[in-house]
Amino acid sequence: MNEKKVKRPENRGKSTSTQVGDLIRTIIDTEVMPAVRPIGDWKEIVGDTTARYSKPVSMENGVLRVHVYDNVWKHHLELNKELIKKKINEKCGREIVRKIRFKVKEIILEDEKALIAQAEERPYKQLRRKQKKVKKYPLSSESKEFVSNIKDPNLRKLARRLLSLFPPE
Repeated sequence: MNEKKVKRPENRGKSTSTQVGDLIRTIIDTEVMPAVRPIGDWKEIVGDTTARYSKPVSMENGVLRVHVYDNVWKHHLELNKELIKKKINEKCGREIVRKIRFKVKEIILEDEKALIAQAEERPYKQLRRKQKKVKKYPLSSESKEFVSNIKDPNLRKLARRLLSLFPPE
């Protein structure tokens, strides 16, 4: 981090709270601490649609890192990189962004967030469809005779289950 020497307020004749306030004011004025949102409102800089598919994630040593939804949006932002940098720096009144780096990362879009929230609200049982109960019929005498002639017990069981699904003629 870029450290600057901070002038400390004089201690004589001031209360502790005044000293702390002066110290905080001095630190803020000398920019030792970075601003919470150094680039301002991203939507205002790039527009609503572009802001939906991109998200600034960090700002360090003049390098702004932005996550982008896919390669198409990355290419679009790469083409407009200088314009975005210029808008940010003009808004701040000084050059705070020297470089912008775009990286394709997973970004959850607003409509996807709504679907995720909706799914989390409903319990799992409501998401599953109720299965219809299948009507079963008694086996006819021919079907019983056919099943009894099957030697394999697993196949016999399967045949009994399948034949019970069809009504006798």
